[in-house]
This record gives sequence, C-alpha cells and structure tokens, in this order.
Amino acid sequence: MARKAASRRTTITRFPHDGEPSVFTCPDCQGTLFLIHQENVLRFQCRVGHAYSPESMLESQDENVERLMWSAARALEEQGEYINQMADQLAESGDSTTARDYFRKALSAIQKSDAIRRLIIAGGKAVHE
Repeated sequence: MARKAASRRTTITRFPHDGEPSVFTCPDCQGTLFLIHQENVLRFQCRVGHAYSPESMLESQDENVERLMWSAARALEEQGEYINQMADQLAESGDSTTARDYFRKALSAIQKSDAIRRLIIAGGKAVHE
C-alpha cells in the first residue's frame, strides 16, 4: 500500500503561498496541510513540500491509522506483560490483594490489545472485499 501512495504523491519544494490552511495534517511530517486549487484540481501540500492528491491523501491517512493502531496494540501488550510480571512478584511476596488487582489490570491491557488487533484485521478485510 505504501508503494501505491508514494507513486501518486508528488514532492514540491516551495512553501504553498497560494493555498489556504486546512484542518488536516500532513501524513508524513504532521505539519499543517494547505488546500491548493489548481486548474480545477484539488491537492494538499504542507509547509515543507509533501504534496498529495485527494486519493493519495486518503491512502496515506489509512496507512498512518493502521501504523498507529499496531503501535497501540503493541504498547498495550507490553504493558500487560509488565503488569503481569509485577503481579507475579507481588503474589510471591505474599501481597495477594494487590497482586490480584495487578492481574486484573494486566488482563485488561491484553484484552484492549486484542480488541485493537481485531479492529485492524476487520478493517483490512473490509478494504479488500
């Protein structure tokens, strides 16, 4: 998917003085995107020169959302594993009440990670159907 978006993306190295600021951010650098109307064609360009057609903008946004969702799933999974290790240590030291609370927190983090993974997979199927 990244290769397709990159093939439709153009790079322009000048500041878009002829554009109006939009509410959108650049998928590559997170800078403000400017709307530029040229010859009845709408495009987006940021301050540093990343430019997008409406189609490549949508594709780049999709890629960013998926990348961020995978990052969130990984972070939650790591958090769950860490909390689980803490809970094991608490249980071994005899603090079963706190250990039980930590085991619940660990399970919650793992469940959230799994939910995000299911959303990513379901979204991928919807896109390809």
